Amino acid sequence: MGMRMKLTREELYERVWQKPIREVAAELGISDVGLAKACRKSNIPLPHQGHWLKKPGPARDRLKALLPKAPPGARLEFTFEGSEFAVTQARDQAREDAEKRLAETPVPATDDKRLIQFAKDVRKAIDLRKVDERGIVRCADPTPWPCRTSPENVERGIAVLKSLWSRLQSMGIDVAQSEKRPLMVSFEVDGGRYWFWVEEHSNQSFRDLTPKELADKQRAEKTKSHWWSPNLKEYTPTGKILVKLSHESSEYIRRKWSDTNYAQIEDRIDEIVAGTFSLAAEDKREREQRAREKELEAARQLRVRQAMQLKEFEKLKTKRLFDEAAAWGNAQSLRDYIETVREAPLDKLPKFQTEADKAAWIGWASQKADGIDPLTSGTAGTTPGMPTLPDYHYSWGYRSKEGDTDDDYI
Repeated sequence: MGMRMKLTREELYERVWQKPIREVAAELGISDVGLAKACRKSNIPLPHQGHWLKKPGPARDRLKALLPKAPPGARLEFTFEGSEFAVTQARDQAREDAEKRLAETPVPATDDKRLIQFAKDVRKAIDLRKVDERGIVRCADPTPWPCRTSPENVERGIAVLKSLWSRLQSMGIDVAQSEKRPLMVSFEVDGGRYWFWVEEHSNQSFRDLTPKELADKQRAEKTKSHWWSPNLKEYTPTGKILVKLSHESSEYIRRKWSDTNYAQIEDRIDEIVAGTFSLAAEDKREREQRAREKELEAARQLRVRQAMQLKEFEKLKTKRLFDEAAAWGNAQSLRDYIETVREAPLDKLPKFQTEADKAAWIGWASQKADGIDPLTSGTAGTTPGMPTLPDYHYSWGYRSKEGDTDDDYI
């Protein structure tokens, strides 16, 4: 499931001397402790503590230790389940594949009935006569709307969204208006749902006080009767359009593209679509990595629980053994007592009227002794049942009365 990275002993040595071991471990998908242990076992020297605090340059480079010969039996090649490396590789590969497909796929028309209806819905929801303090149009629907620009750029924004919708469809992606927020364009790539929206930012500036405001300010300062603070901020739309991309469930921006001095956003449609495929591949790889980590954690938890179970089972068997030994000792003591009673004369045993009464009691007591004795009752070597697996608490793991942690059972 994961993308693997293979490194020779020499390559791993170069990596751990290029950057801090914590960063190298993150790229390789392993803990820094595990990476340091693997290096020590293969006699790969590591930078001493404080090495990376020194300024880069020849002085620090001279501190690099030479790689000694590998000891007998040392590993000469290492395989890692790369995390950041694998994500980056998957992302770049997806972008390349998408760019190739886009180059081979003709640009479709934007006169599809659904696109026309989408444009009508957006125009209907936006009131061009109402703008906020930033000069951006408002929407009658309180839920997110896809075109958040100045009135002058609304039609341009809608055209960009229609082009993105049409281009995604040409790549085999099913695009539709979101069920929860009908004004937003929703689509699925590599198991993740996303949406686009178009936005225009505004520049902030400060205006001068009017003569009346200046007089009010001077009066307030003179009398100190009240605090006077007018709003001097002014906003002017930039005229540049940004396309923003996020998961359908939020408006947290994952990617964004904008007009530049070299290209308008309309000329970057294919670049945006390729970037969308790149992001989807990255998210998919991260989901796979999290799923793999979850599986590994579940397997680790199971090992811990099984170890706890076996430990508890051993306690039960030991207790059963001591119980059997105690029962056998009690049976032996009881037989000794029975023999003493058997040998005692009847006149010293006033509870027995006759020898028959005495013999009857001895028979009864012997049966009790045989029932207690595991050797005669057939209970010797009895194994208790296996206890059930203990529950695992994610927040603190396992703790015994002695304060052991789950690491003591792995």
